[in-house]
Amino acid sequence: LTSATSTISEAAGTNSVTYTLSRNSEDNTAALNVNLTSSLPGRLTVPTTVTIPAGSPSVTWTASPVNTTLVEGDASVNITASAAGFSNGSASLMVTDNDVATLSLTAAPTSASENAGSEAITFTVTRNTSDTSQAIIVALASSDATRLTVPATVTIPVGSASATFKGSLVDNTLVEANQSITVTATLTGFVNGTATVGITENDTAAL
Repeated sequence: LTSATSTISEAAGTNSVTYTLSRNSEDNTAALNVNLTSSLPGRLTVPTTVTIPAGSPSVTWTASPVNTTLVEGDASVNITASAAGFSNGSASLMVTDNDVATLSLTAAPTSASENAGSEAITFTVTRNTSDTSQAIIVALASSDATRLTVPATVTIPVGSASATFKGSLVDNTLVEANQSITVTATLTGFVNGTATVGITENDTAAL
């Protein structure tokens, strides 16, 4: 079993890796069904079986790297070919990771009246790293703390990819325009995450 390349990016796409499977039997008059397995199917997928046609010593087939959004690191994937009466064939391929450490931030709801109250908005911050063995402390900031306040930090705990925190709307007596407030989550080594909340005004002009 041989591969046309020794390294492939996980972003290379479907059927981007070509393998050649050969048999060394003198008698090739019959077709041969061969089972295929991937040591890491979450990084590289292969067909369940391929068939070397009757009269042929070999067949080519393709495998597909799995493009995830997780930072997983590069991985060596071993493909094994097996068939009754034959010794197994194998080939290794390095699948390289194209992802960078990133924070994502979502808000629910994404819009509210300024009188919706304290802790009216629930935010979820998520890290895309597969390694969650360490807690991380994420800094938070509101683009206008006079309309929407958030904690200074939130901790994503050990073993978890995400954490939630509350945002509180500031209800005042001023007549202000409706406004979109952006909350930003930051941590050194990660791409920032942002979420926008629309604040609608509930006050009317009065003397």
